[in-house]
Amino acid sequence: MILQRLTNAFRKQDWFTVFIETLIVVLGVFLGLQVNNWNAARQERAQQALVETRLQDDFQLLDEELTGGLEWQANIILSLDTLRTAIRRGEALDSEDEAIKYALAYGRAYPSFPRKSATYDELLSSGKLSLIRDDALRAALADYNERIDNSLYNIEQTRAPINFDLLFLTKYAELAPIRQGATGIQTVLGYDMAAMAQDEAFRERLEILIVIQTWIYTNLESQRIGIDAVETAMESAK
Repeated sequence: MILQRLTNAFRKQDWFTVFIETLIVVLGVFLGLQVNNWNAARQERAQQALVETRLQDDFQLLDEELTGGLEWQANIILSLDTLRTAIRRGEALDSEDEAIKYALAYGRAYPSFPRKSATYDELLSSGKLSLIRDDALRAALADYNERIDNSLYNIEQTRAPINFDLLFLTKYAELAPIRQGATGIQTVLGYDMAAMAQDEAFRERLEILIVIQTWIYTNLESQRIGIDAVETAMESAK
């Protein structure tokens, strides 16, 4: 319709009508582009808000999981240290019995839990890190991701020495029978403290295990530093 009016105006040399109709076309195109831009900006803001919410949820969960993991790891180290003390003494005190049994059953274990932000990984793989508006938060997230990559690699290196002799801790332990269909770690019912005290190789392996488990704890603490930095950056970005 507008094109027809413009054609007629040109034929009649009605330049005022040509100007008005052209202006209407230009304004229509401009407003259409502006509406598209506004919609795109609104959608981007909605995506940014969703990303921020998901990151907060991710790191709240990571914080909780890490707190539990550090507590688990600390209990393992303390129980192994109790076992070492009893071996050096040559006998176990009644107050040490539970910790020693725990050490013999779980001393080789270490916590396993999600350590990365699924939201950050998605943004990284899709090239949409720009949805994280705050520069300091982006930097904190990148640092955290690098910490976890290094930590996971380092912990993987401990599997070999820990798994070198799967049964060494239970060599002098009496284990509960495995029930049919049951899975998991067997309960320790008793142990021969004198035999452990006399076995030099056992004592040496125990010392190495304590060093490794302490190192794993230190490695996990590095994640705490990263989480705290991300949470501080998220709070500042609000």
